[in-house]
Amino acid sequence: MSINLKNDLELITRTVSDSRISIIRYRGKLYNYIINPISTGLSSISPDILRSITRLILSNIDDFDIDYILTFEAMGIHIATALSLELDVPVVLAKKKDYTGNMVPIIRGEMAEALYLDPEIAESRILIVDSIIANGSTITGAIKALESMGCKIIDIIVVIERVDKNGAKRVEAETGYKVKSLVKVAVSSDNVEIIR
Repeated sequence: MSINLKNDLELITRTVSDSRISIIRYRGKLYNYIINPISTGLSSISPDILRSITRLILSNIDDFDIDYILTFEAMGIHIATALSLELDVPVVLAKKKDYTGNMVPIIRGEMAEALYLDPEIAESRILIVDSIIANGSTITGAIKALESMGCKIIDIIVVIERVDKNGAKRVEAETGYKVKSLVKVAVSSDNVEIIR
């Protein structure tokens, strides 16, 4: 890894390690939610952090023959947009609503509402990016929906992987795809531990 990429990784790791923990109730369950500029959007994200994320993701892509960058409304949008500008590849958002009545649903498992894909991306080559993976239900559901549309998943890259939630393992077990992550963390009620 070059010195610049090491510096990029140090910046991202420091930003993630400075996360605050908030215990939130969502649909009757309590969750340890990490709050940082990368994955929550509750504070500003600097151009330096976005540039570092972009360079690190670019260094992890194995195949640049990509038709679309797919991310999920809302916290992957800034990352996908930065990548789009570098790769000159359009961004497609998995939406929280079916705005046209013919969008393809992403089924995300119990307790989560569906997201929706525009059918225009059928038969295309997709790079999936997101800010964070926790339990893996969103990415697993997206892969299944994309495959039903005849799409080829080229790569899956997230900035933060919550290893305490086993989402990357779930994605691989259920779909056969590996999720690449820039920073791995374990989250407790009072701590974000960086896993090296």
